[in-house]
Amino acid sequence: MVRSALCLLVVASCTTVSPYRPVGDPTIDEPFAQAFKALEPLEAMEEATCALHDLADQASALRGVVKIDGKRFNINASKLDELPPGLRGGLQKLNEGMSGVSTMQAQLSKVANDLESAASKSSTAQAKIARINLARDAISSSSDRLQAVGGELRKMVGLAQSSTYWDRPLLCKEVEDRRANRLIATTESTGGGGTARLLAQIKAYEEILEQARGSGATRCAPKSLAEAEAYAEFARI
Repeated sequence: MVRSALCLLVVASCTTVSPYRPVGDPTIDEPFAQAFKALEPLEAMEEATCALHDLADQASALRGVVKIDGKRFNINASKLDELPPGLRGGLQKLNEGMSGVSTMQAQLSKVANDLESAASKSSTAQAKIARINLARDAISSSSDRLQAVGGELRKMVGLAQSSTYWDRPLLCKEVEDRRANRLIATTESTGGGGTARLLAQIKAYEEILEQARGSGATRCAPKSLAEAEAYAEFARI
């Protein structure tokens, strides 16, 4: 019964083309890949913010390490080595993401123009339009996402300095949904390469799933997580 249900889930998913999957048109696939490559600093900041929230019970250790100067979030790098590993790793990833924001914004401006050119020349194929729109939406929402991260970091500083409440960021659900959607799309497009390669890919997917569960995906994105788990399980059958 379980195996039959998983089969039906996979078959049903195949009727909907994921915009995360390549469409075989370089004028679309290349700027799409460039857009999400450029967005990696922002995604790193979002993932780090969620990871730090999961360690909120240790926030008092951040006093004197993080602060807000005017509108800018600052990390005292000289004190990072004094922090527990989880907090240290989260702040390091956050700092790496912040250092790449200026370059990201410049790259996104160019990629946005390439996507507009591709949109004007592409056919009306649903898969191509969906892929272009996904990249467009990701680029256009980047400013709002940066502001959302900034708002959460202010809450984190407030928690560290005066023990104010920091509820789970809404952006964490988007992080988990994005991860699950990419996993599903990659799983759908897996083909060839031999059994060893396929098993290695499945193992990688399962590690991503474990990270998602550890980040609270069971609570915040149960449907997406369940779908991704089903694909991974079915791939091993």
